[in-house]
Amino acid sequence: MPDRTYAPSSFTEDPDRYKPGGLHPLTIHDAVHHERYRIVHKLGSGSFATVWLAKDNQENRYVSLKVLTSDTPLETKELDVLHKIASAQVKHPGRQFVIQLLDDFIIEGPNGKHRCLVTEVAGQRLSRKSDAAMGSLKQARAVGRQIAQALGFLHTIEIAHGGERHLQDFTFEADHYCPRLL
Repeated sequence: MPDRTYAPSSFTEDPDRYKPGGLHPLTIHDAVHHERYRIVHKLGSGSFATVWLAKDNQENRYVSLKVLTSDTPLETKELDVLHKIASAQVKHPGRQFVIQLLDDFIIEGPNGKHRCLVTEVAGQRLSRKSDAAMGSLKQARAVGRQIAQALGFLHTIEIAHGGERHLQDFTFEADHYCPRLL
């Protein structure tokens, strides 16, 4: 095991991933993309990105800003899928439950060039609401219905989770694009 700066907790990414080819260093109050997006809070991190809550100063709203690692290709399948979702002309009740791409751009930093994806901020966490009755299935049923509608929309525009099989040129894990549960 390589030497680490310190042992990361389950709540933070490994700080040793901030290196060439890795993550882009951002902190609260930083501004990116010509000062348009100001960083407010870290929402999370994963194997190939960090996700931040940011204030869009141009539109006066909060957005989710996903900053991919610099070793992720700048033209990603994820970007292709998000563009396909955004450009879909289909009216479908499930569309409201699928994250929409608002903007994308590239930033260059000490670790390389990073694709940034700006989307709507997802809805609430899926944990039981504090005012919900113990054992109530009301929220679970609503979430299940919204996921089914979201997947229905994605299938309508020929995007589907297919594992090793492909539906035309688009395959992905659908749950990455359906977190807007109301």
